[in-house]
Amino acid sequence: MSLSDLLKIGAGNASLIYLHDRLSDPDYRGAHGSQHNRFDVDFTHDILSEFNSAAGPTGRMQIRTTDLSKRATNIPGEEKYAAFCSAVKAKTGRGTQDSIRKNLFVDWNRMGLIDRLNASGIIVGPNERAGKISFVQLTELGSKFVSATDPIRRRFIYSAAISKLLGDTVDDVLTVMEELSGKPITVYEYMFFASAIDDQAAFGRSRTQVVELLKSFRLLSRTETQAVIRIVREFANPDNFSGDKTEKRDFHNWKNEAQQTFELLGQTVFFEYRDKEKLLLANDAHAPTTSVRLKRSMEQKAEYFRKHRASKTVGFELHHVVSLGSAQSLEHFKELDSWKNLLYVDAFSHAKISQRGNRHVKMEIQKNERVIRLEALGNASDCVELKDHTNLKFDFNLSKTIQDYNFKLNNV
Repeated sequence: MSLSDLLKIGAGNASLIYLHDRLSDPDYRGAHGSQHNRFDVDFTHDILSEFNSAAGPTGRMQIRTTDLSKRATNIPGEEKYAAFCSAVKAKTGRGTQDSIRKNLFVDWNRMGLIDRLNASGIIVGPNERAGKISFVQLTELGSKFVSATDPIRRRFIYSAAISKLLGDTVDDVLTVMEELSGKPITVYEYMFFASAIDDQAAFGRSRTQVVELLKSFRLLSRTETQAVIRIVREFANPDNFSGDKTEKRDFHNWKNEAQQTFELLGQTVFFEYRDKEKLLLANDAHAPTTSVRLKRSMEQKAEYFRKHRASKTVGFELHHVVSLGSAQSLEHFKELDSWKNLLYVDAFSHAKISQRGNRHVKMEIQKNERVIRLEALGNASDCVELKDHTNLKFDFNLSKTIQDYNFKLNNV
């Protein structure tokens, strides 16, 4: 069975033409997602609470810098870390001095729950070359997470941390599912189509384009859908390809990556992950202690167009400047889901923001020049510039209202 057999199913179906072209590209998977270490909100809270207690008044802990296999004993200053790791092992049955610093701390750093510092006490960013990490401390978000006693509040904060890890994925999937009337999205639909949102590879597509691909895919019968999955599975067998890993296709690794993403999304307040096969929008079906109902307001989208006297334009996307995924409470979510936190930008600019980690959350509005600069907090030089009628639909008479609201959101 060859990849061209896809095109014989539902002749002319846009989703199958796209999938055929995507799999023809050696870079079919695009950017790789998180290599998640299989922990959840409760495990993370337990370990970081233990860390907070062990770190003491300074909040900072010196950690081991060398594998146990290379240096079997701890040097002076690492005693607290050794005791902390022993306590974690006794409490959870998991974790060694090596695995905690090389795996858990790395992911929690990327989630914004901890900072890692070098020997000089300088914070090393998640995407910087680490060298030797000598110290660890809780971030402001991590401190909020550890001190949260209310289960819903704790889960919201953890969701914000997951959103940091996944970039714009939370907002992307929320938007796509709501455009599809809130219906579940399967692992295969995410693999084949939704994973392409704003990817830099040739197969990358905008949110709007992915919605259209999914609508086309859902026109197929159940039997046809199963045939598509079977063809892709048989084609994407590494044994069918020569060369190194970059030249091969690997269906099972691809699916595993999608399932890992769904597991992470399922730990947020926004989604439920069921049967290792599909993702649903969250509702009030959770246990009473974590029950929360989240519903995006369609009125806020309509209000943006009304306030800015803008009309829907092909190639443009509504973008939440401060992402919905960063909400730390139900009240905060409602504040983020406001027309005052939206911009109507071209798909290219939206992709640029997404590809750079969705960190451009500070607005600097230059009314006279009719330009908006979206800056990373604390780094004005890291910015995306939006120009009116070029890659932005915006009424600059609303500049002060929007600027003030953005300042408020960034100073919660």
